[in-house]
Amino acid sequence: MKRLIFLSVLFLLAFRSYGQLNVPLLHQLVESNKTEYGKQIDAKNQQAKNTAIESTNKSLMTSVKNRYRTLQERFAKMSIIFDAVNIGVSATPLVREIIKEQQKIVVYSQSDPLLIPIALDSEVIFVQKANSLVNYLIGLCAVIGDVNQMRVSDRRILFQHILDELRTISYLSGGVARTLQASVLKKRGTDPFSDYINREETLVNDIMNNVKILKQ
Repeated sequence: MKRLIFLSVLFLLAFRSYGQLNVPLLHQLVESNKTEYGKQIDAKNQQAKNTAIESTNKSLMTSVKNRYRTLQERFAKMSIIFDAVNIGVSATPLVREIIKEQQKIVVYSQSDPLLIPIALDSEVIFVQKANSLVNYLIGLCAVIGDVNQMRVSDRRILFQHILDELRTISYLSGGVARTLQASVLKKRGTDPFSDYINREETLVNDIMNNVKILKQ
């Protein structure tokens, strides 16, 4: 911008020195300066807009990750109780699958900011379901003595509810993950989660190992 103004002044002085002021050219230079100035203003406005969008996306993505960590904590608590109610063998594989699908949701939403709101809305639902299930398990453990006195068929109904809820969370997590995956694949042509498989498997193992330590 400054360079253009400087050149304009030079042209003006040169024309005046020869007593031949070229008015059309002067107008052209002024319009060029105005156009350049307008472009710079538009660029600054766009940059400010992009910065605001990036800040919003970063904040939303942080919320997604926080809820994902909350889910990890809830499932860790659940896993401690599973053995107490003798459903560890059936429940643990479901928990592992849920954690895998949840990790996919995080990865895919990171790959495309447009998917972050979908991931966030789904995580809110998953946390609510996990909280309800944790409270159910805690209540069940509080009366475990009475539960053990029940008929086998009645106990099976109580425990089956836990497994059904876990299957529901697993099914919904998988559905959201596949939806996000399809969107990312359509746009990018590659699956970003393929680079995270080993890391994700390590994460799941770490979570389950930590649960084992807490049980000791």
